[in-house]
Amino acid sequence: MAKKRSARAKTDAQRVKGRPGPQEADGRTRTAQPQTAPAESTRTGQPETAPAESTRTGQPQTAPTESTRAGQPQTAPTAQNAAPASNPEDAPAAEPASSNPATQEAPAKPQKSYVRFNPPPVSLETTLPGVKLDFNYGARVVIPEGNYHVRFTDLDTSSILYDADASNVIVTSTKKFYIHFLVEVWKDGQLALSHELRLKDKVVHIRFPVGTLGDILAWFPYAEEFRKVHGCKVYCSMSEKIAALLAPAYPEITFIKPETSPEDCYATYYMGIFFPADDR
Repeated sequence: MAKKRSARAKTDAQRVKGRPGPQEADGRTRTAQPQTAPAESTRTGQPETAPAESTRTGQPQTAPTESTRAGQPQTAPTAQNAAPASNPEDAPAAEPASSNPATQEAPAKPQKSYVRFNPPPVSLETTLPGVKLDFNYGARVVIPEGNYHVRFTDLDTSSILYDADASNVIVTSTKKFYIHFLVEVWKDGQLALSHELRLKDKVVHIRFPVGTLGDILAWFPYAEEFRKVHGCKVYCSMSEKIAALLAPAYPEITFIKPETSPEDCYATYYMGIFFPADDR
């Protein structure tokens, strides 16, 4: 009896130390390796997946999400479903505004300070009731509502510049410089008004730019020549300081302040270099 107890104790000691002991019925030897608890997927009968990279490297593994426990594939978190940061400084920075030029408003163009085109209203009455005309920014004709037809002709070149029906509109020429205009207006198919541009003894306004000296000194002699050729009353608007230099040499010309117009002005011409000239 004592020998049997000694043999059994020796066998148990061999199992603890990992030495081979008595073989089982299936021919394998029992070992003393510790057994880990079965994973959730093993307990439910589902195949067990390989451990995550963080588990193999020794980093702590987070608890599986609801989609993992349900057997659905888990996607990486996005900015929309990520939980908000508890610290405002940890919150992701807002995306910058789009730099696409098509989505941004174009900056407003600065207003030209070189010259401003602000002609007075058309006020010259004609023999045709309701129709007014002048030449203060090219040829301009006010047409009331009705069956009218307007034609502009350059008499120096015998070319028609404009020829179309009109009703309740202001008809203007695209050319703003001096042209020997002939303005004709038909009403109900009959020629009712014919007006030829004649500057003799008329009030003519020549507007010069503000803020420049060289241009005015170079061009001003042509204003005097224009007065002599057409026999008109010329008013020139420009800076008062420059006008004080020119007035003694040109007594036949009347100098007025910028942004002003003489009364009963029949025609206006703008002297200068105009850019980008997108409206002429």
